[in-house]
Amino acid sequence: MEFLHFDGLLIGMATFLIIGLFHPVVVKAEYYWGTRCWWLFLLLGIGGVAASLFVDSLLLSALCGVFAFSSFWTIKELFEQEERVHKGWFPRNPKRRYPWDQMACGLLCLWGLSGCIRAEAPNAEADILTCVVPGEVLKAEPEITNESVTLTVRADANITKLAPQFTLTEGATISPESGTTRDFSTPQTYVVTSEDRQWSKTYQVRCIVSGISTEYHFEQIAMEPTNGRYQIFYDILSNGDSISWASGNAGFALTNINLGVYDYPTMQDENGYKGKCAKLVTRSTGDFGSMLNMPMAAGNLFIGTFDVLSAIPDGRRASKMGRPFESVPTYLSGYYKYKAGDKFMAGGEEVKGKRDQCNVYAIFFETDDEVKYLDGFNFMTSPNLVSIAQISDQKETDEWTHFYIPFVMQPGKVIDKEKLAQGGYQLSIVFSSSIEGDVFNGAEGSTLWIDEVEIIHADNND
Repeated sequence: MEFLHFDGLLIGMATFLIIGLFHPVVVKAEYYWGTRCWWLFLLLGIGGVAASLFVDSLLLSALCGVFAFSSFWTIKELFEQEERVHKGWFPRNPKRRYPWDQMACGLLCLWGLSGCIRAEAPNAEADILTCVVPGEVLKAEPEITNESVTLTVRADANITKLAPQFTLTEGATISPESGTTRDFSTPQTYVVTSEDRQWSKTYQVRCIVSGISTEYHFEQIAMEPTNGRYQIFYDILSNGDSISWASGNAGFALTNINLGVYDYPTMQDENGYKGKCAKLVTRSTGDFGSMLNMPMAAGNLFIGTFDVLSAIPDGRRASKMGRPFESVPTYLSGYYKYKAGDKFMAGGEEVKGKRDQCNVYAIFFETDDEVKYLDGFNFMTSPNLVSIAQISDQKETDEWTHFYIPFVMQPGKVIDKEKLAQGGYQLSIVFSSSIEGDVFNGAEGSTLWIDEVEIIHADNND
């Protein structure tokens, strides 16, 4: 053993840890302070160089050198991270202004006079922020994504003459103009152009009548429209409308920009109960997620939308559950398989002897002026909940296992049939590979397969 030298291994391990630590530091620093904090890393680097030169221990000197040049590297990464935010790969901080939002101060020097003229740069963003449709037309809040707006309308609405009104990012324009009357019996295209006229984005605005199907086979997927990084499940309704499922894949994409399609928590699998199925896997979020106290990302799939801009600082705000459902749900049916991961982690620490569990449930709730959807904070506690169907006998199994779960009415709840017919109630179905995934606990590798799901419902005249 006297001929073995461990210094090299220690330096290698320490280098790995230091670089791993600096990655989430870059993301966090840029999010809160932008690139203006680069000088701090310059000072840290200079301090590391000085320490490397003066400490006596060769091992400590090497580690100080690694820290110093990792700090210098971070300066470059800060500016590259800002560019990633500009490209939409990471969320922007809504409380900050960015370089593409405003110009630096310009100097105007004249004979005998010097002055500083500060001008607002034309905005480079081209987004639809909100949409309002005049009249009693909509059954739910418009769903706005990066490239589309979906309007869930009442069955008796005249969609051949709608005049949606849009709120845009500052200075942007839209063509046709906001408030233009158009025929939405087919999807209509709008082009939003940024204030600086350098950027434009095409939105497809469409109307759908039914917000939810009642049978789900998980045969159809599409790739994320912007960058094609992950899969999105969708269903084709009886009237030809397509409705997408939501998942946390967009939030997980923030943890690493070099992920493959099957590195994400939610994906399609070829070996379903019938045909293909949904596959949900609990993943570690790495240093970035741990820094935000979100160390685990359960594979999930739910009816609703995922707002990636709300994923930081707390991912529970990002899940907006529910779509209009005009019948009274009575049972949730389907098939599942489940395999728990080896180590259950809670708050970043292993919980000895605890096994992970999957979760399968559906919630039916009433909307009002204050509650348009439920999220990761109130999905089981909201006073607007009407009934809940939740699995209680889940188990690990490598065989397809049938579930048939009744909806249990909440105490004192009565369904208003008129409001039901007008779209005043919403339904969400939720699947998760870790039952405590909403608080970012679970076992890495826990896997849930889901297929052939159905909502059984009562006749509204019952």
